[in-house]
Amino acid sequence: MHIEQLEYIVEISETGSFSVAAENLHVTQSGISKSIGKLEEELGIKIFNRSRSGALPTEEGKTVIEKAYEVIIKLQEFRKTAKIQSNQALEDLKISVYPLLIESIFKSLSSFKEDNPHIQIEIKEAPSDIIIEKIKKKSVDIGLTYITKQIIEDEELDSEVLLNSKAKICVSKDSPLASKDYLTPQNLLNQSIILYDSKEMREEMHNFLKNYGKMNVLCVTNNVNLIRQFVAEGLVISATSDIFLRNNPYISSGKIIPIDLLQYSNTSISIGWVRLKERMITKSTKTFLNHLKDQFLIGNY
Repeated sequence: MHIEQLEYIVEISETGSFSVAAENLHVTQSGISKSIGKLEEELGIKIFNRSRSGALPTEEGKTVIEKAYEVIIKLQEFRKTAKIQSNQALEDLKISVYPLLIESIFKSLSSFKEDNPHIQIEIKEAPSDIIIEKIKKKSVDIGLTYITKQIIEDEELDSEVLLNSKAKICVSKDSPLASKDYLTPQNLLNQSIILYDSKEMREEMHNFLKNYGKMNVLCVTNNVNLIRQFVAEGLVISATSDIFLRNNPYISSGKIIPIDLLQYSNTSISIGWVRLKERMITKSTKTFLNHLKDQFLIGNY
């Protein structure tokens, strides 16, 4: 006796029809009929009386059907328990994120949590160097940050680039620079610049201007809203990567205009995930990374 035969018996009993049962179970009527006939032959009893009006259980068949119900219910309970235990095997997730990436990964976090409500996610913002330090100390499962040459060459780390982002200069819509298709180092030398407190961004701007002069940095801050406000008011310009401009209300409203840097128009800044190679990757981490990859692959950020 097979589980499929028990499922057939229960479905025929409930529907009173071989044809309806076959349709509901997505099998052929001849297949379900042969299977029940084989079971009846094996048991030496007739389970159903067949007629034009349908299929009715025999007296012996009622006992078989009752037992079939008991087995099916137990099987459903077993499957439910196994599913719960499998879900509970997913561990809580600790993520360290480069601050400007929080907005970009929000949809991934939301969809992951919706599919896995029992998993607790702890997210803390940190600069890139601190993220790598946390990963190596095993205090976080995964980091989301710039993927630099040093990270790729570090034998302790595993990483993957999810997106290549271009450097941009943000100016007020009223700035004389706003009409330009791209900006040169000379365009920037006399401008007051506000920088996000990022080692990577400071290095990018230094490399861009190093042969032309020194940046006129008004201030360095990690207050994103302050940077956006000062740029929109035309007090300063700022440097950033285009991924950090997603969901920026000042960009969508046209108050801030992002412009390419001439020498950087074909140069990408890599964004992705980093983890410790020696640390076993958890099911939670794999699941979250799949959500993250899906988001970045379809550009839904």
